Amino acid sequence: MSSRLPGEYLAMVQRLPDMALLYDVAGPLVHSNPAGLTQLRSLGLLPPGRVLADVDLVAGVRPDDQARLRAALREALETRAPHPMRLELTGIDGAATGAVLLNPMTLNGRDYIQVLIRDVTEQVSAERAVAASEARLRAIFDYSPVGVAVLESGRFTVVNPAFCALLNRSADELVGLTADDITHPEDLGIYESVSRALDRGEVAQVVKRYLRPDRSVVCGDLVAVRVTVADTAHTVVHLRDITVEHEARAGLKHMAMHDTLTGLGNRLLVQDRLDHALARRQESRPPLAVLFVDLDDFKRINDALSHDVGDKVLEAVGQRLRDAVRPGDTLG
Repeated sequence: MSSRLPGEYLAMVQRLPDMALLYDVAGPLVHSNPAGLTQLRSLGLLPPGRVLADVDLVAGVRPDDQARLRAALREALETRAPHPMRLELTGIDGAATGAVLLNPMTLNGRDYIQVLIRDVTEQVSAERAVAASEARLRAIFDYSPVGVAVLESGRFTVVNPAFCALLNRSADELVGLTADDITHPEDLGIYESVSRALDRGEVAQVVKRYLRPDRSVVCGDLVAVRVTVADTAHTVVHLRDITVEHEARAGLKHMAMHDTLTGLGNRLLVQDRLDHALARRQESRPPLAVLFVDLDDFKRINDALSHDVGDKVLEAVGQRLRDAVRPGDTLG
């Protein structure tokens, strides 16, 4: 049958490194290039003593793919259009993945189907390894208990569920926003220090507050790093909810520097504020006054009316003094 084929076709497929099989529309295999003969023998489809017409390509395909190959051959014949597909080939040398092209053609007035098969086993294996790696990374990202987000040009592009839960916003709500859009107004300046650290190639770590849609405040421990992928800079952010810890520390600090009865500052707070005021006065000499107030005969109130009444007197005096001072003054 090869003698009936055009010389141009034979010359074209002779040096191809891929299998080039030519089937007559009636069914039998009529030609194979040298690479195809080698592969047919490795697949066990052309044992010694057999001829090309005996080759059943479908038998060399994984059982799950055999019906798909038969259907594709019929479709290629009916549409006279090339039909690409991938198949799992099985043979005596093991399994292989082939990128297959069914190509109807007419040679010397006779119809054929050319079957080109390229071994893409290594490529598929690499693709599967990449897909598995991406799946692992995605699982780590999605199931991380720490909030993770990626920013590009200062705007969120990807956020994980923990980040959404921490801020009580959906991914659709967060993507496209800037960090300032969700930051507590009093902490807006903090991100400038983060940007400077990232510009220096450092890992930035700060504590800052964020606002949820209901205006509640969440305090986060933020760690950010800048990475470049395909010439595009991305900022990767890890955010851990430390609201409870922050409030506990603030409560302890308040307790350490305030009187438990009146809520006014204690000796530590007054001394600290006075030290700061004196330091500022050395720089710009703003006016500074210190007033000491004593309660005469307070011991008689405790002795005659009980300590509970004395405590109420202290609370009342503290409130009256609090009402009398300005916002910038310190009362203790």
